[in-house]
Amino acid sequence: LGGSFSSTNANSSVIDLESRSEQPLKLRTQSKTSMMPLRAAKSNTVQPKVFPSGSSSSQIRKSRSDMSAQMIVSDERGRLYIAESSSVLFCLAPVNVRHIQRSAISSHLTRSKLNILGSDKVKFPINGMALSPENNRHLLIWGASKAAVAIVSKGLDSFERVIELKMQSEPAECDSDSEYLLRCDWVSHSELMVVVVCGTVVHVFDLKREKDNSCDATTHYALAYEDVLIRSATLLDRLPRIGSGVEYDDPIIETKLALLLDTGRLYFIDLV
Repeated sequence: LGGSFSSTNANSSVIDLESRSEQPLKLRTQSKTSMMPLRAAKSNTVQPKVFPSGSSSSQIRKSRSDMSAQMIVSDERGRLYIAESSSVLFCLAPVNVRHIQRSAISSHLTRSKLNILGSDKVKFPINGMALSPENNRHLLIWGASKAAVAIVSKGLDSFERVIELKMQSEPAECDSDSEYLLRCDWVSHSELMVVVVCGTVVHVFDLKREKDNSCDATTHYALAYEDVLIRSATLLDRLPRIGSGVEYDDPIIETKLALLLDTGRLYFIDLV
């Protein structure tokens, strides 16, 4: 929708809907091809495995519908991190999109042409990854029931070390079927805080408390309802209100975790 901007004070701008004079955006079907592949890789060039055969049948069933799988991530310089079973492949973007040759579109890339920088392993099959938005050398990695933070080397071709995120101090106290990983993510504006959402519990980790490449959760949030599972989760950032005296250049002052339960109930947790 079109709109004009009017400043309410020296530090912020808002959309003035009442003075809007433009027409709503009109969508039309495009007759010509709008997108085309720049380069394509051959089949089996990389070999990701999202649901490892070692997981229990209940974890696989829940993971297929609930788990947030992310097998490839990139940083702001165009470097790619690709999960292959329990390994991570480090490579550069295979093409220069500003100088692509038309004749190259029809030729498929082989593994040797992916500009591979290196690879490294973790101790579990990988189901997802997430780079810290504040530090592109901090890579969050998770599987069906385990998670870790890998510190990428300065050459961005291997891991300097891998920090294990311990889900439970006493594994025998929890039900393994309810402890499958649903979502892992970085707390906004932090390179050290990690949130891990499981079927019935949420773990919060602070990497400042890491010791001997292992980190215990600083906080656990357990559901107070029996026979209820977390279906999905997302992080919410609260911005300062207009006129509250807080400038928009200030850091975000509050972060919440919104949980959607399988009963349809919404539940909110204050993190920061």
